[in-house]
Amino acid sequence: MSIGVTAEKDAGEQFRWSKNQHGFDFYSAHLQLINKGLIANAIAGDYVAQFGQGLTLGGGFGMGKGSETITTLRRSSTGFMPYTSANEAGFFRGGAISIALPASIVTHAFASSLPRDASNSEEGSLAVLQSGKHRTITETAGRHQLREKNYGAAIEYRGHSLNAGVVIHRTLFPKPINKSPTIYNSFDFAGASNVNTGVFANYNLQNFSLFGELSQTIGNGRGWICGLLGSISRNIDVSLLARRFDMNFYTFYSNAISESTTPKNEAGIYWGWKHNITRKLFYTAYVDLFTFPWLRFRDYTPSAGNESLVRLTWKRSKNFDFFIQFRDERKSRNIAAEQPTYQATMATRRNWILGSSMTFGKLSLKTRVQASSFRQLRTTHGFAMALDAAYDWGRFSVATRFAVFDTDDFDNRQYMNERDVLMAFSFPAYYGEGTRSYAVIRYQPLRWLDFWLKVAETNYFNSVTSGSGNDTIEGNKRHDVKLEVVFRPGSAHA
Repeated sequence: MSIGVTAEKDAGEQFRWSKNQHGFDFYSAHLQLINKGLIANAIAGDYVAQFGQGLTLGGGFGMGKGSETITTLRRSSTGFMPYTSANEAGFFRGGAISIALPASIVTHAFASSLPRDASNSEEGSLAVLQSGKHRTITETAGRHQLREKNYGAAIEYRGHSLNAGVVIHRTLFPKPINKSPTIYNSFDFAGASNVNTGVFANYNLQNFSLFGELSQTIGNGRGWICGLLGSISRNIDVSLLARRFDMNFYTFYSNAISESTTPKNEAGIYWGWKHNITRKLFYTAYVDLFTFPWLRFRDYTPSAGNESLVRLTWKRSKNFDFFIQFRDERKSRNIAAEQPTYQATMATRRNWILGSSMTFGKLSLKTRVQASSFRQLRTTHGFAMALDAAYDWGRFSVATRFAVFDTDDFDNRQYMNERDVLMAFSFPAYYGEGTRSYAVIRYQPLRWLDFWLKVAETNYFNSVTSGSGNDTIEGNKRHDVKLEVVFRPGSAHA
């Protein structure tokens, strides 16, 4: 059984009581029952759905391409899961149920009705918004302008070596979605209804796992993805992944692996491997080749590209490790100009990372240095370095970071994952020239009670403002503060 409630207000939003808002800007709640007789899973409230490879219907956080080149390629068909995030998009609200039948058959069904933000233009276009921000008059005017409805069902076989099934998903809007026309979005979704149906399968054969999914947008295009994971020797693991998504393939809830943000207008093939050179030394690598049959944002020509990565890791002991990583990405992009010429050339982005970590009892230290270059007609660079320290006193622990960064432009922004309070996620982009520091403190006075605090400061050199658009802050410093209280009644009872 699981019960959860989330109340959230973004920075800059009002905490108020009115006809359309009651205190916080966003509320989420769920009640889940698991393994109650024939009911394998039942959720009332907010939830996400994940079937097959997440192409027809995928929810939650899905890892993409990275230094883990094997296990992250395959998605797990987990069914329905409670939604516990503060993100205001990408989930369902209503009810979902999974019923376990004889012969390892599980049937799933769900229904959802959820208010969504939308923007209306004077030309009559209508677009669904994803940010969840309601800080200004314009943002507030778009709050809950649509009621999106979703219905779906799936039948799944869960065997020892085979997991397979079919899924259907329908999305309804009260009025047609119609984006403002541009050169590149000619094949974007338009209308008030979208239906996808798909088939998926995962099969384990000795040291290999085969997986795939085929999805069809009724009346439009289709997408498919298939792959293989396996060990060809004691020291070598390999992965293969092929994919193709039509220009008019539409899915609003997908976390399938793709080069683009959403799986459409793309075809590609990925090859990854991991080689254990010795017990303490290994490397991972991948090569991904892809094409885009139609135009894309900032690329007004059909194009092709490639991406590759290699990472060498040395684990001297459980208390010390070191790695070096290089990534190269080449894609077509429009040439920046004062007057749009709609000419595109190949752009090359390269990243280098050096990292090490050491542990001395309750003290852990980490160092990370990374650099980048971006070349299109000219070459620009970026750099960042971070020093991390963490100490654990048992009931009290603290983690800190000090980072410096210097980037020529936004194309060389540096991403570094940060520690955060429990269940929170922080992956900021370091851009410009400056420093960033933070401290995360956890105090556990009782076994069932935790207090978390995070304080962070970003200091920009030679700048009078930070951020852009509605996120602009006057001055060259930006501060973040998070306070969290975690109560675990199960631990208190124990």
